[in-house]
Amino acid sequence: MAGRAVRLAYPHRREALALAEELREARSGGYWVAVGADAGVRRAVLALLRRELEGTDVLAVRLSADEPGPWRTLGAKALRAKKAASLVMVVELPVVATGEDEAPGRHPVELLRRLNVGREIAPGRGWRVVLWTTLGRVPDLTEWMPDIWAYRRSVAWMPGSADFVDVARRGAVATNATTRYRVQLREAEGRLKWASGATRLGALLDAAQAAAELGLMPRTQRYLREAEALVQQEPSIGHEPLHRTLSMLLYFHPKRQSAEFREIIERYAADPIWQSADVTSAVVRRHRMEADSRMGRYAAVAMSDPSALLNLAGDCLDRGRLQAARVMESLAQVSSASGVQRDHAALTDLAFMDYHAGLIAQESGETFDALCRLHGAVWYFAQMQAEAMTSIVQRLAVNLYQAIGLRDEAASLRAQAKASGRGTDSRSIPDDKLLPLDRMSRFLDRAERAFAHHDLPAAGAALSVARDAWAAGDADFRSLYGLGRIRRLEARLLVTRGDVSSALRTLQGALASVEAEGLIHERFRLLVAIAALPPAADIDLTRYDAARDALSIADRTRYVEEEIEALLRLSAAARSLGRREEARTHADRAAEIRRQVGRRPPRALEHRP
Repeated sequence: MAGRAVRLAYPHRREALALAEELREARSGGYWVAVGADAGVRRAVLALLRRELEGTDVLAVRLSADEPGPWRTLGAKALRAKKAASLVMVVELPVVATGEDEAPGRHPVELLRRLNVGREIAPGRGWRVVLWTTLGRVPDLTEWMPDIWAYRRSVAWMPGSADFVDVARRGAVATNATTRYRVQLREAEGRLKWASGATRLGALLDAAQAAAELGLMPRTQRYLREAEALVQQEPSIGHEPLHRTLSMLLYFHPKRQSAEFREIIERYAADPIWQSADVTSAVVRRHRMEADSRMGRYAAVAMSDPSALLNLAGDCLDRGRLQAARVMESLAQVSSASGVQRDHAALTDLAFMDYHAGLIAQESGETFDALCRLHGAVWYFAQMQAEAMTSIVQRLAVNLYQAIGLRDEAASLRAQAKASGRGTDSRSIPDDKLLPLDRMSRFLDRAERAFAHHDLPAAGAALSVARDAWAAGDADFRSLYGLGRIRRLEARLLVTRGDVSSALRTLQGALASVEAEGLIHERFRLLVAIAALPPAADIDLTRYDAARDALSIADRTRYVEEEIEALLRLSAAARSLGRREEARTHADRAAEIRRQVGRRPPRALEHRP
């Protein structure tokens, strides 16, 4: 609704207040950039600026796409101002399509050029100009307004879902793949009414393939089971279609987190018929490879298959091997762009490329880019009608919105998320049947629960099993996430025994590993664990530095809860160093942020990681 009043979310309000303060303190004219596509946010920011800059004329100017003389328009607006000497102009740049060959929503190039040519006018007349643009159009400003961009005072980042969805949709490739899969499914099901023998097998596999691409998983499984039964009844059809069918069945295996699944993979991988590139790569992309030598052994086969490379990227991400995940994702993009992939898998590959790129961006601290890529993945999965994956990715985006303080955006997206994905539930699998990665996670959870109940013997025993499970993996692909959790729990156990120095060394050792890999959130957790160690004269300065580094990470990622946690730890560390005024400042700032985002007052800090 056009006239609806919008309450600024805390992150946007903080950016707007900082912008108002800079405009108030500016002694001369210049340029500021504000980023955000939502019209309601723009109106709310304009109202805030007029309220905060009392005694200053704040003019709203909307330039048209075909504006022949933007500076004449701005000059005419300035003449009508009451106090031209203290003028602030909030200029909305138009967003339109400039041609059939250009991306929709691009800023008119000529308008940006004309503004850049007259760049001396605003500073010369003392005008303070705020240029409103959208997140996806920031590169246009850097390209077509290079001088204004270079001399900007600051950028106020206030994007929301409108920005992220816009970037994602412009990056999405239009495709008629969904229609093609529906036609393929309808034709295959039509052949099943009369076909027999090899013809029926081909129809079953075509129907299973199309149903899988459309996200119709129960129907996919039914057709695959029928295909398997048909091949068993008529061996003359041939073994290769059977193995291809089994490769797809393995993807839906109900116990793929168990040791039995590993044995199935080993058995089929040893069969000579699996040595062809097509069949072996099918195993690679469908098997959750438990970080061992198979990842390297099958890598050469996978290089020609984007789906296999993306599967490997996902496995690396699960273990915190960010650099390897980046390499695999880049290779998948190259293979996809070169047209090596099969046509029917193109849409799936695009969806998982955006999905994995979003996870990589999130772990790298590039929160805005992560949201853009996740929304892109949602768009692709929605085109495939893969409701389970759509819901999974939407929930990841919801968590990100919640983390950066955009609660309304999170609530809106959460309402769109439908049925949750039915992932494999490993809780029913016995401990000794789990693969090392899953066994490690299970026992780390048990150790944390034991600590919560102050059962130190049980915590130590569970931690020992988790440590052994972590060591059982391939040394090149052991989980760095697991390492971080293990070291934090080990430090916690050492603190209960009074050995704080050893706890610090343990955490610092893990910190070096995650820093080398670029795991920014895992680094934050370890820094907070160091800052949370009990006060001691020989480590108080180390605790203070760790809390300050953690705060810098929170500023980069824009995670509100991480900022609060870092401020509280920094306050406690400053108090231990005798810096009471600084400690009070940090604590008050944390309390104010909690109040702004509607959180409960902070609890008393516990001096433990």
